[in-house]
Amino acid sequence: MNQSIPSKKLIYSDFCRLIIFFFWLTTHFEITNKSLLIKSKYTIFGFLPIGHHSENISYRSISSVKSSSKIHIFRLLSEHIQ
Repeated sequence: MNQSIPSKKLIYSDFCRLIIFFFWLTTHFEITNKSLLIKSKYTIFGFLPIGHHSENISYRSISSVKSSSKIHIFRLLSEHIQ
């Protein structure tokens, strides 16, 4: 009996930078049909890379996702006035 094991297929891949001046500190995201892979770097003082961390999260482990944002009008206006 030969059963074929479904392989992972890459659906989407992207990266981001928290600070644009530190172009070497990127976080990579890969979405496959089975999991979410996140690769980021460990740093000293926030900008010297000393290693990396990767996490492979199965979709079964993700129970819910929430996102929220707040806009503080008075803070926004006070920064532009000064």
